[in-house]
Amino acid sequence: MVDIKSMVENESVEDVVLFLAPRLDYSRIDSWFVRYKFDVIANGLLIRTFKKLLNGEKFYKDETGKIFKGRN
Repeated sequence: MVDIKSMVENESVEDVVLFLAPRLDYSRIDSWFVRYKFDVIANGLLIRTFKKLLNGEKFYKDETGKIFKGRN
């Protein structure tokens, strides 16, 4: 089982998003950062990281909005 609290507190935002986004929706990831590392939410780093990964082709969305890992 993954220890979400330790992962959010100790890993980079990008690594956490890369691991969780294909499995969970953004609101769930956001709630863990609110709970365990609020400064990431307060300065907008989570949403900027998420958008960067979508634009950088590490993720893509299908027509329903589901996130998948990209080819890079």
